[in-house]
Amino acid sequence: MIYLSVVYKGIDFLDQLINVEIHMTKDEVKNMSCCSSFFTSKGVFELAREYTGKNIKVLEGLEPVRLRPGMYIGNTGSRGLHHLIWEVIDNSMDEHLAGVCDQISITLNENGSISIEDNGSGIPVDLHENTKDYPVADYPRGIVTERIIFTVLHAGGKFDGDTYKYSGGLHGVGASVVNALSSKLSVEIYRGGKVFLDEYQNGGQPVTPLDNGALVPIKTTRKKRY
Repeated sequence: MIYLSVVYKGIDFLDQLINVEIHMTKDEVKNMSCCSSFFTSKGVFELAREYTGKNIKVLEGLEPVRLRPGMYIGNTGSRGLHHLIWEVIDNSMDEHLAGVCDQISITLNENGSISIEDNGSGIPVDLHENTKDYPVADYPRGIVTERIIFTVLHAGGKFDGDTYKYSGGLHGVGASVVNALSSKLSVEIYRGGKVFLDEYQNGGQPVTPLDNGALVPIKTTRKKRY
């Protein structure tokens, strides 16, 4: 055990200078990555720590999900993976509870991915009003609603109490968190007699170009499944 004299250059809640002495091993000290430190020839460790506004980070978009996934899905193991899958399945179940869906298909693909499809209403593809993530300067006409759902935290149709009278998904984290924690996610929508496709990679980064904020239909014939 190495005796260390730790000097914290700051004040406590009583506005008094803090001078704390602790016992730590050299390896424990090295793990204190938040601090600037050095050893003297006598083995004395001096610690200088500043805590100011520059230490406060503001995470935008889906960045907080990617940085701290456990806060949103519990853990990054198999239970976390199942949580993500159930988030999408819950959306299909809510369509069924709303009386607009009677078929849900779940496919485990050979490449390790999973496909979930239902014959419900279809995710809205009309233009949504601007948000801070999609400002008027970049999207003067608004942004396609589907992209709001998959890239903006806490966006959904279950908060007004009218769209879904019954919902199994209100306890969840939403499609945007699923997108943020996926290496690749494809959203295929059949709505109004047209098929739309929006694709994301590397944790929710959109790769499908928009036309003045809108998704462009890729075809008019839906693949036959049901």
